[in-house]
Amino acid sequence: MRTPPLHRMHLKGPWTYEWLDGPHDSSDGSSAMPESDSPLLTDSRVRMPSSWQSAFGSVSGRVLFRRRFQRPTNLDPNERVHIAFDGLGGQATIAVNGQRIGSLADTKETISFDITSLLEVSNELTVELSFSPGGTSTPGGLIEPVAVEIHLAADGRSGSA
Repeated sequence: MRTPPLHRMHLKGPWTYEWLDGPHDSSDGSSAMPESDSPLLTDSRVRMPSSWQSAFGSVSGRVLFRRRFQRPTNLDPNERVHIAFDGLGGQATIAVNGQRIGSLADTKETISFDITSLLEVSNELTVELSFSPGGTSTPGGLIEPVAVEIHLAADGRSGSA
């Protein structure tokens, strides 16, 4: 059972994004470059949480989302910092400050990663996300909040949780 955090700070928008592969037409996989005035090309920011469909429509592809955040201050030695994902649609690889911390796929439950040892004063969370709407009504993307959480260490002392 997941222990509730002591503190929780949502990483709402704006997040920046860049296409790594795509956008592609979901029906046949062909290139689906949007028109030149499309938000897919003119804006590289999106507010989170957001479904893939509301941000990118029916195209599929692989996008790298980025969000900067500051290290929480006044941490006690027995407190650990986690990044928590409350739900996402698609296949995701997650990194903090360039260090891969894990992968997620189509989840509606909260999953968190202890990032205490990776923290700097200023930090960057990246989520490489692949999704193909492919005629499904299931939402994709970072559809639920992403948050920085502070937890007590599992044994009440400093160290990995």
